[in-house]
Amino acid sequence: MSESKTSPGSGNMDLARTRELTLARLTDLGCGLEVEVPLLTGPLTPQPVEDVVTRLFCLHATAAASYGFDRGAAHRWLEAEGLAEHLVEPEVAYLEGRGGDAFLFQVRIEAMWALAWAMGLAEEMAADEQCDEDFVLQMPDLRLHEGTSHLRKAARLRSVEELVDHLDLYRCLHAVATTAELGGTPLPEDLAMHTIAQRRHALAWLLGRDAWDRVRLTL
Repeated sequence: MSESKTSPGSGNMDLARTRELTLARLTDLGCGLEVEVPLLTGPLTPQPVEDVVTRLFCLHATAAASYGFDRGAAHRWLEAEGLAEHLVEPEVAYLEGRGGDAFLFQVRIEAMWALAWAMGLAEEMAADEQCDEDFVLQMPDLRLHEGTSHLRKAARLRSVEELVDHLDLYRCLHAVATTAELGGTPLPEDLAMHTIAQRRHALAWLLGRDAWDRVRLTL
């Protein structure tokens, strides 16, 4: 894995070749595009690794709260780690008890897995597998007030080529899944819409400039 603490761009990448690789991967997964998905347009520049790891921890705290951890305690943990100011409004509202559907934060675990993969904290991210069952054990234990420094030190962004390749794959997979929901060819049983959509969201944010809660998942 090529790793970096910096944020190189994708200006020299052959995005048509990236699509050829995506189409081959779709075939391996047992599916194919039934609608046109435009090529990605560059340059695509990753967010700074510090911003990526910060987003991961914000998602971690809100996901923990959505599964029953005390919301106030989750917010206090974020404050202690200097992260609370990086929450987006829906997360703030949920942790403050002002609304929000717990399920929407629970499914973000797959977005967390994509960010962890992007920073080299997860070795593999197979499209036909959900995140590792022990993923939560790799994250800070909020019950023990565990800090984030060890994961911050370990985080190294993968190469921009790897990130762009996976964004294109999940963008096309999202089109396949959406087509299936609208009556097209059904998804293979080992692919799941929520996994695909959450991972695409994470990678689109990582390689874009939209705020986390403003990422657009259109084709």
